[in-house]
Amino acid sequence: MTGTEQTWGPLHGCAFGLMTAGMGGLLLLINGAVMLGVHYGLRDLYPPGLDNPRIGQLIIFLGTVALAYVQWRLVDFVVDRLRRAPHDPH
Repeated sequence: MTGTEQTWGPLHGCAFGLMTAGMGGLLLLINGAVMLGVHYGLRDLYPPGLDNPRIGQLIIFLGTVALAYVQWRLVDFVVDRLRRAPHDPH
């Protein structure tokens, strides 16, 4: 094998796709619960125009998706940092 060929680890193909989908679903589920708690905990502090149930659903949905995006960016950052770390030969 030459130095330019890439070897794939155990998370290749279908397994990687399933892991990604599972982790994404888990993040959305947890983030949805967090946003529900935050929304219902802070709704008394909202201005009068935000007491509409549609606005509340929008806040919960956008907050859930925004949290998942930030979490995926953090996962990518950590994985990149771990791949760049020098490996100890021992």
